[in-house]
Amino acid sequence: MMKVSQAILFELNNVGVINMYSEEEPYERGAKPYPSLPAAGIYLTICYSATIGAMPSPFQDPNGIFMDLFKSYMPDGPKPSALSFAKVFLAPLILGLVVVAFWINIIFFGLGDRSFKRDVVEGATNPRSVKEAIEEKKEEMGSWTTYTKLATVLIIVSIFVIVTRRPMIFDGWYDVLKRKPCGVSVASIAMTIVFFAVPANYLFCRYYMCTEPSKVGAAPSCLGWKTVNANTPWGSIFFLAAALASVYSGIHSKFYTLLIDTFVRNGIDKAACFWYGSLVGMILTILSPATALAKYVIPGMFLAGYKLESGPGALAVPFAAALHNQFMLPCSTPANTIIAGWGNLRPYQFLLGGIVPTICYNDSSYNGNNFTLWPVKPT
Repeated sequence: MMKVSQAILFELNNVGVINMYSEEEPYERGAKPYPSLPAAGIYLTICYSATIGAMPSPFQDPNGIFMDLFKSYMPDGPKPSALSFAKVFLAPLILGLVVVAFWINIIFFGLGDRSFKRDVVEGATNPRSVKEAIEEKKEEMGSWTTYTKLATVLIIVSIFVIVTRRPMIFDGWYDVLKRKPCGVSVASIAMTIVFFAVPANYLFCRYYMCTEPSKVGAAPSCLGWKTVNANTPWGSIFFLAAALASVYSGIHSKFYTLLIDTFVRNGIDKAACFWYGSLVGMILTILSPATALAKYVIPGMFLAGYKLESGPGALAVPFAAALHNQFMLPCSTPANTIIAGWGNLRPYQFLLGGIVPTICYNDSSYNGNNFTLWPVKPT
């Protein structure tokens, strides 16, 4: 959707309907120009939609990890019901939608008294030019080529492979293979290899097709490395890798252990658990992807709640709910990282998450002592 949005903005920019780039001077001469605020609003809408869309689903990470922890570490306790999950994640979802609507419309789409309001109004009052530009481009592109058809099929297959990896409501191919753990990246890498391998025209099967190739020669692949290298925001990818490294640094430096021990030592009550859990979750997701935090930090949060006699969810549930404030910075989620890199968005434009309220549900009815959590072990 990011590349589709960029293509649309590029065409509308060419016909003068909207300004795709701002007049702000880039940080160095010859650097990629910054997007205009309306363009940044469109890019951030994609980021926020990806994050908010995953909130109510128990099958998307970090929710899937959170449910696994309930099942793994509380074998004799209550399983998270649909109502519990609704209380934990639907409230931030609804409040987040409201905040996103106001944030994007006021800051980026010109509802406030800003100079760029004129650009938005001009585009809105000229729908005929927009429609004409779209129709003109459609005619120019012509009918679908073999490459377009193959790429569309492979994209659909990619989505299918990722969705059926481990849907949790039935056994996916990950469960059937029963090999070493593999995440969504494994499916993505596999499909990328297929994109590199499948030719982009009929030349490879000229003897099996009625249509003769338009040009005799080597068949190019659907995806070439030069294209990938030129369009990949490598700086942002390294930024994401550094964000992941910060999670593992917290493990090996025993920072999370110290944090959890501090909560236990001070004997915080359930109300304090709510505020500290929400605050820590929100701060950490500024620095690192929420999925990694859910996997490596939530187990210790469960144990802290158990030691505090407030129930294992006292800290873990608000912490998990706060991880959904992934709009905070480009490194909070891979989708943000890639979109920020392609759109040349800057970190301060992601600061919506700081004002998204986190409402969560605590269930302290489980007081068992028959489970062990890492990295903090019960004494």
